[in-house]
Amino acid sequence: MQAENGSSSARFTIAADHTYTAEDLPRALACRLEIAAGSPPGCGDGSPSVSFAGTWRLADGNPRELWLEYDDFLVRRAIRDGDELGFSVRSVEAPRPDYVFRRT
Repeated sequence: MQAENGSSSARFTIAADHTYTAEDLPRALACRLEIAAGSPPGCGDGSPSVSFAGTWRLADGNPRELWLEYDDFLVRRAIRDGDELGFSVRSVEAPRPDYVFRRT
């Protein structure tokens, strides 16, 4: 999947074996405000973009929601909508996700 606007080099690859690869994700999407031991590499050094890999699983009771984990810690939740994968950084209650990736 590639960033919706196509101008970003950010890519997100989801595999059927419940693994994912994130390439050049914006720091705001990949890193929490407080950098913890389970944060993806690159979060602690102030990089503007972060690349890492991890595992995903479906949320209990919601087959559209993916939980993305790195080193057994939840990094971010994502919502599947057709060929799009949306990420909310500020609030999951927002009407539109902050970041959207499209199937390529």
